[in-house]
Amino acid sequence: MSSSSLSASDIQPQALSSLFNSLNEAWIRATSSGSVVRPSSTLVLLPDGRPAPSEAGDGAGEVGRLGVNWRVRCVPSLGEKARAKAQAQAQAQAQAEGASSVDSTTVGKDVFAPPYDANLFVWSDESHVVLLNKYALVPRHFLLVPKEFASQNLPPTPGMLALTYQILRQDAQSHTILSSDFASTSTSTSTSTLTPAESEREKDGELFAFYNCGNLSGASQRRSHVQFLRSGLEGQEELGERGEGRVPIENLLSLCVEEHQGKDDTVFALPLPYQHFVALLSPPSSSQSGALQSYLMRKLFGLLEAMQQARFAALDQQTSSSQGTLSPSQSGATQNGPPSYNLLMSTRAMHLIPRSKEVFELKVEEDGKEHQAELSINSMAYAGHLLAKSRAELLALQSLPGGALQVLSRTGIAGVKDVTTALAEEGTLATKE
Repeated sequence: MSSSSLSASDIQPQALSSLFNSLNEAWIRATSSGSVVRPSSTLVLLPDGRPAPSEAGDGAGEVGRLGVNWRVRCVPSLGEKARAKAQAQAQAQAQAEGASSVDSTTVGKDVFAPPYDANLFVWSDESHVVLLNKYALVPRHFLLVPKEFASQNLPPTPGMLALTYQILRQDAQSHTILSSDFASTSTSTSTSTLTPAESEREKDGELFAFYNCGNLSGASQRRSHVQFLRSGLEGQEELGERGEGRVPIENLLSLCVEEHQGKDDTVFALPLPYQHFVALLSPPSSSQSGALQSYLMRKLFGLLEAMQQARFAALDQQTSSSQGTLSPSQSGATQNGPPSYNLLMSTRAMHLIPRSKEVFELKVEEDGKEHQAELSINSMAYAGHLLAKSRAELLALQSLPGGALQVLSRTGIAGVKDVTTALAEEGTLATKE
């Protein structure tokens, strides 16, 4: 395991090409050795079928033209993982109450701290390391982790943000991950062979990144980390004019482009029943990361500012409203401490979605009995990829009134029209409803 001497300010495309070559090799090594767990799963589409706004802006239009095909992946083994997590939490509680039988070395362990598992290690520079996700729902799910501890309750650092975008851009430009060498090698090991659907997704997929920030965001680890997944077209889906569509939620980016009007610092709110802020990206082409860091942090600060202004406006509405106290999902008022939100990034946009709670309670019927299941919602869901832990949960989601939008609205925060109007007048936020 060797570490590059490159710093975050001078990473060149050649170094990132080596990252993807190493990723291919690490994936084959990890799947062959069993270091990566690949649970069986089923993927279904859950179209929302909402009407698209007409040019007249009256809300009428062709049904489904702007709809998002939400994906629901059913992974039964997630139920076992959830039960193990609940047991660990119970152990932690017992320890806090003075129980001596709990093994303190396993409770709250920093799983991304060195020494790294050699079979999961991919690549490193002076400040970050790339590791395979041990529990891979899709092939080559990998993580960018700082070597020095940083909290997942804080935003990603400028260096991490810039390196994230460099990885996305390098993949989009080179598609090194799809090299013929990998294709020939992967078929030589049965545990590494992709299914036909996975192979198609790899061939025409797009890498996107996400960051779960805060206690209500669906984050599962304490140490800061960015996750990378490949998302592809499913069924009869087609790409948009600008290549959007592989990441489901980016089917709505055309609305932002129409309203952009050349203003690079514009922050947009997607036409959804919850707050979903977007900044379009067209960063400098310079290989120096300093300019890229400044550019991306300016975009992130704009998104964070929009989130805060929406929260303040909602609280102001609460004090002046005769309707009484607003719920957290309406006002954005959550527990004390840093705000929780999900951050998504593709080569074309950065997204920020404020959160009001982590889980959605779903009524599920199994063996003739009804019970409440908890769906943990993270950035993947807001990108368009939801997870179900059983077939019963999948069926319940498919029959849920409002579908995915109902789930994401309950765990997100309702939009604030006054903020939309105020920010639009200042030229910092544009929307199309």
